Amino acid sequence: MRSPFIKARLTFYATDIKNAVDIKRYYDDQGGSFTNNVLQNINKRYTGIEFGAEVKVSPSLSATVAGALSQAFYTDRATSILYSDNDVALGNTAKIKEDIVYMKNYYVPAGPQSAFQLGLNYRSKSFWFATLSANYLARNYMDFAPTARTKEGVSGLTYESAEWHQIIDQKKLPNAFTIDFNGGKSFKVNKYIKKASNQMYLLLNVGVSNILN
Repeated sequence: MRSPFIKARLTFYATDIKNAVDIKRYYDDQGGSFTNNVLQNINKRYTGIEFGAEVKVSPSLSATVAGALSQAFYTDRATSILYSDNDVALGNTAKIKEDIVYMKNYYVPAGPQSAFQLGLNYRSKSFWFATLSANYLARNYMDFAPTARTKEGVSGLTYESAEWHQIIDQKKLPNAFTIDFNGGKSFKVNKYIKKASNQMYLLLNVGVSNILN
């Protein structure tokens, strides 16, 4: 939507990714070797709604609102193959084992899956500008260890026990809220230096992030 006072946009999307591969490399304390965890047959789905609008309050003041509600998750199990770097000098790599990773419906660690922003923007005819924005981020899930989502990863644990949930449940980062400020002024250089080009500007900018800490 475009009008003299309002500009707005609404977007829906859905994306499926099939048979992706991921490699997680780490040091295995028990095996005493660097290990490559190769995940195969990864299926993911990204769906969501994104919206944004800018409203002209006055010739120099406008308000903006933006948001995104998304779901990024795995749609199936994956296959995990562990390889151990048993002799780096000779370039040998030994296959340790192969497992099924029960990761269906776990969230993809792709950043906050809910994000919203509300802002005020000031632009003066004398080239002053300022922006004050409030931001809210939520549903930010951490990556997980594939070995914990195998049968061996929970072997010996009581189903649905506190220890079982400690291993199985996906960890989520705390929600975050910030208020940020950005402002400044631009100067036409040839107003002060006559030999300067008419298209040369000097921009002074200052910003403060997370004002409320």
